[in-house]
Amino acid sequence: MKKYLNLENIVLIASFIISLIIAILYSSLSVWIIFFSSIFGIISSFFSSQGKWLGFVFDIISYAIYIYTCLTQLYYGEMILSVVIIVLHVLSLVQWKKHEENGVVVVDDLSKKMLISSLVISIIGVVGYTAVLWFINSEYPILNGLATVVYLLKCFYSYKRSVWQFGCYLVYEIIFIILWLLALENGEMGGYIFLVGGISELIFCVFGLINFNKLKIKQNLKK
Repeated sequence: MKKYLNLENIVLIASFIISLIIAILYSSLSVWIIFFSSIFGIISSFFSSQGKWLGFVFDIISYAIYIYTCLTQLYYGEMILSVVIIVLHVLSLVQWKKHEENGVVVVDDLSKKMLISSLVISIIGVVGYTAVLWFINSEYPILNGLATVVYLLKCFYSYKRSVWQFGCYLVYEIIFIILWLLALENGEMGGYIFLVGGISELIFCVFGLINFNKLKIKQNLKK
């Protein structure tokens, strides 16, 4: 029994129960869509933090559902990000499946050159993409632009099987939480569910950082 009552499982179960209660209290089509998108996202973070490729499957489903919510909230940056993510996750899923050992991904290191280059390109990307969102009158262009580029960087690091993916994920989740706090001011009750999801995924990011570093050390010892 103690095996199943670890902190990660408790966070997962608590997130589901709290999200379900909110969905029932504010029941509507949009709220239930948000509920399922958020739950699949939380499950995805749960598996990804453990280094399991199954996380990509749940995130693909989550973002496919999330596209509808982005359209209703005019979050064009998030909508475009969702479409791109589905494609990138399919590629990462294949990559993780190829480099699997004892049921978990083999963690890889990024060279300093690649790390610095990716960060510089991302900074340029934030400036350029924010300008585009500003031009098309997207809501919160700076936050959406930053969130889009940070998540794409996370996807790149995830494809590379690097622990840095969770650092990017932490930044993204903080922006995500801010966006949905702003949505609550506009009366979007389903935003409470996304807040629960964002906080839960933030916690799983920390688990991911810890687990991946442990995996890297363990796998390096075997070489």
